[in-house]
Amino acid sequence: MGIIQQQTIKGTFYSYLGVLIGFFSAYLIQPHVLSPEQVGLIGLLTTFSVLFAQVSVLGFNATARIFPYFRDPENHDNGYLGLAFLISILGFVLFCIAAYFFKDQIVQDKNDQNNLFATYYWQLIPLTFFTMVFNILELYSRMQYDTTMGKVLKEFTNRLLVLGALLLLLVNSVSFETFMWVWLIVNIIPTAMIAYRLHKRNQLSFRLNLEFIDKPLRRQIIHLCFFGILTGTAPFLIQNIDRYMINEEFGLTSTGVYTLAFTIGTIISLPARSLYSITYTVIAEAWKN
Repeated sequence: MGIIQQQTIKGTFYSYLGVLIGFFSAYLIQPHVLSPEQVGLIGLLTTFSVLFAQVSVLGFNATARIFPYFRDPENHDNGYLGLAFLISILGFVLFCIAAYFFKDQIVQDKNDQNNLFATYYWQLIPLTFFTMVFNILELYSRMQYDTTMGKVLKEFTNRLLVLGALLLLLVNSVSFETFMWVWLIVNIIPTAMIAYRLHKRNQLSFRLNLEFIDKPLRRQIIHLCFFGILTGTAPFLIQNIDRYMINEEFGLTSTGVYTLAFTIGTIISLPARSLYSITYTVIAEAWKN
C-alpha cells in the first residue's frame, strides 16, 4: 500500500471517529448544558482563532512547496522550522496590535447577547497563538511524511477533550466561567502533544540557519509568502466568514444554531482533507526531483 493511500485511510478513519465524538458532543450534550448564545460564543472564538492563526503565519505555509530544498535531517532541515516560527511570531505580534485597536469592530456590540463575546474576547489571544503554533508544527510534521499525527490530534483528541469538558458541565462540576478556561486549556493540549512528539523524534529545533538561505531562495520565500497570504487566507475567510456575518446581523443565539447545523456539512469533506494533506508533501518532493 502506497504512502498516499495508507495515510489517507488512517486520516479519514480518525476524522470520522472524531465526527462521532463531535456529534455526541454537539447534538446530545451541548443542548443540555449550553445556551444557544454560549454555543455561538464557542463557535465564534473557534472561527476567529482559525482565521487569525492563518493570517498570522504571513503565508509561510505556502513555502511547503520548496521544503524539499531545506530537507536535511542531520542539520534539522537547515532551520526551516525556526524560520517558520520567526515569521509567524512577527505576524502574531501584528495580530495582537490589530486585535487591540479593532476590538469594537470585531465584537460588534450591538445588543446584550454580544456582551458574552466581549467578556471572553481576550481569550482569542492565547487561542490564536496556540492554533498558529499547532498549524506550524502540523505542517512540519506533514513535511516529514506524517499526516496522521496532526489529524489524530485535531480531529479526534481535541474533540475527545472538549467532550470531557462538556461532561464537567453536565454533572454540574464547574460553572460556565470555569468551563471556558477548561475549554481553552483543552484546545492548547494538542499543541503541546504534537510538540512533544516531534521532540521525541529529535525533529523539534528552532535553530536558524540564515547562511543557507541565499538570495535566490530568499526571493522565492518572499514570493511564496506573498502568494500564500492571498491564496491561503482566502479559503479560510470564505469558510469562516459566515459565522461572523450571522453574529453581526442576528447575534450569538443565531450563531449558535448555525454552528450546530454547520457541523453536519463538514463530514462530506473529511476524505478529501486527508488526501490533500499527504499528496501535497509527495508532490513537493517530486517537483524538486
